[in-house]
Amino acid sequence: MKIKLNDFDQLGAILIAMDAVTEGQLQNILLEQDKDKIRLGELLIARNIITTEQLDTAVALQQKIRGKNKYEQSIASADLAIKRCNSRSSAEKRKIVKQQVDKISDEFLPVKKS
Repeated sequence: MKIKLNDFDQLGAILIAMDAVTEGQLQNILLEQDKDKIRLGELLIARNIITTEQLDTAVALQQKIRGKNKYEQSIASADLAIKRCNSRSSAEKRKIVKQQVDKISDEFLPVKKS
């Protein structure tokens, strides 16, 4: 089972972006989940991999991403992209933040005509 890290609305990808789990931990839990048919978050908590607070945060972010409001979806996706760059240099982080702000601005702010 391959984790699609570009699927920002997937709980596993969100937890990886939050640095709550590693990709390896998630792969192992997903295999176990396949056999036991237990919800991912419940299994991660039962195995002491994440806390209930981390799960609550991830689920709230997932709900924002999946929400009907396009603006909230964009903000949540941007937030997740920024969280994914924790281990990067300050210059790289600024670049990612700028890209996300530009993307949201282009999508939601009216273009000024000269």
